[in-house]
Amino acid sequence: METAILLAVFIHGLAGDMAAEKNAEEALIASDIIDHIGNAFIQINRTSL
Repeated sequence: METAILLAVFIHGLAGDMAAEKNAEEALIASDIIDHIGNAFIQINRTSL
C-alpha cells in the first residue's frame, strides 16, 4: 500500500509539472492537473521500458 501512495504522489506531482509547462504556474487550477494525469502515466510507461 505504501508503494501505491508514493506512486500516486509522484504521478500527481508529475502531472502538475506538465500542466505548469503548458500554462503559467500561477494560473494553475486543479482541473489542469487532472487533464495531465494520463500524460503522466504515458511518460512513466515510456521511461520504464
